[in-house]
Amino acid sequence: MDTDLVVMTALTTLAALGMVVVFLLPAWIAWGIAWRSAMPRTHRQSFAFTCLLLTYGVVTLATAVLLPLEALKIFIAPDLHARGYMTLGTAIFRLAEHGVPIVSIMTGILAAFLIPFRLRRRWVAIRRADSADAAPQLNGSHEE
Repeated sequence: MDTDLVVMTALTTLAALGMVVVFLLPAWIAWGIAWRSAMPRTHRQSFAFTCLLLTYGVVTLATAVLLPLEALKIFIAPDLHARGYMTLGTAIFRLAEHGVPIVSIMTGILAAFLIPFRLRRRWVAIRRADSADAAPQLNGSHEE
């Protein structure tokens, strides 16, 4: 077998495993927080999954807010640079180039920790309320 193919396959596998670790990091953080807070075992899986979804929702919203800055980098900064406003064009480009990824990553890290910490004490009550609302009325009476 060709050694280059083996090396490329190994690197691709490691990169894929690294991506899985990074993408599931919020769920692992939530699982650890749930485990340390003595949350019942039956609630930990849904807690981790919900925290994962909420974290990615926050990151998506933060990135959507930063999208105009990316548009400035792509469309406006080169035009300003071409028209002679090199300092302004370069400043916009560098701010967007370095600022957007940093803000996105930091938002994700903060959300991965803050969401589970804020939600951990309420999760058992949320699950109980959810299961009580979903329970069918067996005797046909309705409480009001």
